[in-house]
Amino acid sequence: MLFTDLVGSTALRATLGEEGADELRRAHDALLGRCVSAHGGVVIKGGGDGILATFDSAVGGVAAAVAMQRAVHRYNARMNRLAELAVRIGLSTGDVTWEGGDCFGLPVVEAARLEAAAQGGQILCSELVRLMSRGRGSHEFRTIGFLDLKGLPEPLPACEVAWASSGADSSPADRPPLAAELTADATHRFVSRTLELEQACSLVLDPSRGRAALVWVLGEPGIGKTRLAIEVGHRCYGAGVTVLFGRCNEDLSVPYQPLLEALRWHVRHLEDDAPAAALGPMAGELTRLLPELAQRFEGLAPQPSTSPEVEQYRLFEAVRLWLATLSADQPVVVVVDDAHWASPQTLQMLGHIARSAEPSQLTLLCTARTTAPDASLSLADLSTDLQRAAVPTAVISLDGLDESAVAELVGARVGPGMTEMVTRLHRETGGNPLFLSTLLGALTAGSTTLPETLPSSVQETVRRRLRTVPEAVVELLRLAALAGLDFDLAVVGPAMATTQDVAVGHLEVAVAAGLVLETGFGRYRFAHALVRQALRGGLSETRR
Repeated sequence: MLFTDLVGSTALRATLGEEGADELRRAHDALLGRCVSAHGGVVIKGGGDGILATFDSAVGGVAAAVAMQRAVHRYNARMNRLAELAVRIGLSTGDVTWEGGDCFGLPVVEAARLEAAAQGGQILCSELVRLMSRGRGSHEFRTIGFLDLKGLPEPLPACEVAWASSGADSSPADRPPLAAELTADATHRFVSRTLELEQACSLVLDPSRGRAALVWVLGEPGIGKTRLAIEVGHRCYGAGVTVLFGRCNEDLSVPYQPLLEALRWHVRHLEDDAPAAALGPMAGELTRLLPELAQRFEGLAPQPSTSPEVEQYRLFEAVRLWLATLSADQPVVVVVDDAHWASPQTLQMLGHIARSAEPSQLTLLCTARTTAPDASLSLADLSTDLQRAAVPTAVISLDGLDESAVAELVGARVGPGMTEMVTRLHRETGGNPLFLSTLLGALTAGSTTLPETLPSSVQETVRRRLRTVPEAVVELLRLAALAGLDFDLAVVGPAMATTQDVAVGHLEVAVAAGLVLETGFGRYRFAHALVRQALRGGLSETRR
């Protein structure tokens, strides 16, 4: 039996007002509910300022109590608000009577009285709970002697459960460090994406959402999707969040690749004496995904399955429960980079994890391209399905940087006052950070003049995108490149000696590939002057 009470709930309501108090109550209920669920318990009832939960084992109840105090501590540290949560907890064990979904008996009374005797942030339990938990869970108990508790026939031998020494300060040592992919570009200047950063972080750190959440970061190649994900990872990691990383590769379609990489990184940084239970209640199934787990944890093995479908389901559940266990007392973000290249199995697993309605502090942050040929219809279908399933979702679509952001980048690389260079860079790159950084990187030492020819990396990026569309489309775009950065259908159609219907069809393909923008009726513009420059540069003088 586990009883909790939110200390000073009436005073909090007076301080925060009705709306603020309701927000705090929802956060309190969500935090405690997640901890109960993650440790195998069931919430029997709650009154807005406390809960009664039951567990099948004493160690499960103790672990949930510790997780609650740590989660509350982290919530207070993250929110930095006027009024903080303070929870007191009482634990007891023994036989009870069940009636109408509620339970009655001396252990219930003991837990309630121990909770009433505790201070804010304190966990008190009966001596019997300590004895039944002995040898499991590595919890620290401090004997406090006999307590005279109201309504009990005799003093109760009681203990305090220590939790602050179990990592309540959310120091980086308690979590795996950030993966190398999340630190490689962190030194590059981050500009202009403040609103997008706040949108993503607010969803990650929202304690009242109640279930797993999704952040989609979408846009064309080079627009800064991964850079934003890196910044979200750093911001959230500093707020006590566990941040894991996995990537999908275009040329290596490995089932479950991003989650496999995240799991391997987590296991690599577990303490040497960490139990297999740290990977969730179905850790044995994870050996199908990461076979070396069987060497790390002796005797760990999956259960025999009756069919491939059952085996896949058990693997999906094992990964979900691993992440649920990891996020029981602190938020977790799994960055899935380049999700447009995710294998069908990976998308199925991500969907399974996100659809779970169980309490969770997990966020899946997926970056994906939205331009052909990389745009994934399967990924778009998954996004639509998850929105229908009411999964908390933030969709962040990135456009090019504005001129002030370009000026900031130029100022950091060259110096202030380069108005002409800023204007040219913004016009030619459309604010694409990859193109911007490449052109700025091509400047020779001490030079303030951009190179006349495109750097080879930019040329190859543009050529790669051109190779994704039919040659007839490229031929039309070559003619358009001679017409100007902005061009008319009425000019390029006749110049190609084709009908307007055919020309419009070609341009629609170019728009879908992110090469051209439709700016009005019969009016178009190259998405980047660099695309136009590469097309012009591929033509001989006679051909022009």
